[in-house]
Amino acid sequence: MLINKKLRPNPHKVKIVSLVGMMGTGKSKFGETLSKNLTFRFYEIDDIIEENFQMPISSIFSKFGEKCFRDEEKKTIKNIISKILENKENSVISTGGGSFDNLDTRKLLLSNSLVIWLNCPIDILVKRIGSSKKRPMLKDNVKESLKKISQKRELFYKKAHVCFDTSNGTFNEVTEQVIQYIKKCLF
Repeated sequence: MLINKKLRPNPHKVKIVSLVGMMGTGKSKFGETLSKNLTFRFYEIDDIIEENFQMPISSIFSKFGEKCFRDEEKKTIKNIISKILENKENSVISTGGGSFDNLDTRKLLLSNSLVIWLNCPIDILVKRIGSSKKRPMLKDNVKESLKKISQKRELFYKKAHVCFDTSNGTFNEVTEQVIQYIKKCLF
């Protein structure tokens, strides 16, 4: 665990946890498990976007382009944060791998939630992802694509409040570490 910065006092009295990190680090799986353990509402941003477009993300990328997807991602996260604050519902948000690249989205998440960077070595990500066609950012050489994307995004991920390596122990062990950290920070 690497702690980057202290949380600002929460003026909303709503507990929000946002998960950021590369594809394959386990944001969706951790998000769902954390929300159940903490009895928080769970929001999976990629699923919401797919539902809005009525098509998978790979199709959104090929039909409308990455810019359209990123604009929708930014808008969706902003709407979800507004909804959470309005309804005062404690929540976990699993973001898309590239969402934290956007300055407005990053500021919004950092000022309204505990941002947790889920990190993992590239070799393990390659094993987890394989040659998935569902990942539009990956090209022919998955490992090289992941390295390039990771190098670009790491600068932004490092701005998260805390980082957990999802390859450092079993899923249950890492989940317990994250839950204990969340409880220490938000409760």
